[in-house]
Amino acid sequence: MAPDDSLYRSLFDAVPDVILQIDTHGTIQIANSRFTDVFGHAPDTNARFQDLLPEVHRGSFDVILAGAAEGTSMPEIEIDVVGAHGRTLPMMLDVRETVGDSSSFLLRLRDLREIKGLEQEYRNLFESIADAVFIGDPESGEIFQVNRRACDLTGYGHGELVSGGFDFVHDVPWDTVRQEIDEAGGEALSGREMTLLGNDGRKLFVETHIRILARGDDSIFIESAIDISERKALEQRMQELRNEWDAFIRHELRSPLTPILAFSQILIEDYAEVQENPKMMKYLDAIYSRW
Repeated sequence: MAPDDSLYRSLFDAVPDVILQIDTHGTIQIANSRFTDVFGHAPDTNARFQDLLPEVHRGSFDVILAGAAEGTSMPEIEIDVVGAHGRTLPMMLDVRETVGDSSSFLLRLRDLREIKGLEQEYRNLFESIADAVFIGDPESGEIFQVNRRACDLTGYGHGELVSGGFDFVHDVPWDTVRQEIDEAGGEALSGREMTLLGNDGRKLFVETHIRILARGDDSIFIESAIDISERKALEQRMQELRNEWDAFIRHELRSPLTPILAFSQILIEDYAEVQENPKMMKYLDAIYSRW
């Protein structure tokens, strides 16, 4: 092996992804050492890449290979491979025509197990949040994602909330909320009370915190909603009790005060000497008009 070949082979094997060279039929011609780490063995003679895939993914790969053979730039796709000990492993597949050789292709398989594990971890955290969470587009109010609490609180399924958008389940239109966010400086809207509309017609009082965050060249809104229905019911009951107490006090005090009111009226209307005394008239008027 020439010195340059040794260098290139070392670089080829040092790549953390599985790299393969295949022909137009999918037959494996060259593989780096990462192949053995993932599949538990070196490529068999005349083995085809399709044989490393679950049957459900073989047709998709044939379509990608045919497109690459026609010179079409094919996108990366997520695909499963059957690794060592028969384990199914998620991979990101990239297929490119070999430079200077239209009869062969380079395949790159990027292991997604770590990414998938992190995604699941974050998903578990997202689902365990006690508040209802809505994530969406700050321009249109379209909802991309909701957690389990949002479904439990409203009674709607995940698909219904995502397809319905912000206005579907909130009593305040997204355009109004977005305007309030802009007026608040464009970052967050905290402590905003509104109503979520349940699938059974219930009105659910919530206190929301809505924030717009940059995500690459785009942005998203994240809303967390705390159920305050019990608090609102308690406030309503307290107001009712306050009104009942005020009515009770007025009724109970009015009866013993009736003679006082009557006498004050008589003094105001029938006694000239009282009418000629401004200070006395002021006091009597205060007694009579207060009740």
